[in-house]
Amino acid sequence: NTRSSDYIGRIGGEEFAVLLPNCTIEKTWQIAERLRKKIADQPIYLKNGLSIHTTVSIGCAYSHGTGADIKQLPIIADQELYKAKESGRNQVSFSERKKDLLT
Repeated sequence: NTRSSDYIGRIGGEEFAVLLPNCTIEKTWQIAERLRKKIADQPIYLKNGLSIHTTVSIGCAYSHGTGADIKQLPIIADQELYKAKESGRNQVSFSERKKDLLT
């Protein structure tokens, strides 16, 4: 559900990061929404035959590649993650200054 050029890693606990180099704002949003939907739509089947459904909250941050801006990305993404959780979970939240570019 990501591109071959993307980097995926576990930060710790239940938090993961996906780095999308050379990705437009629109494509970033599409990938995040695709991941969110895929996780929500795919139950986890247990050995006892039961299944559980999970959701994911995603915080997105975007940079044009300047050094100072890049250093802020993890902080911004984490803030957006908590906005997604506080807004009802199972959604993508994108930094405010970029949301107007996504319509």
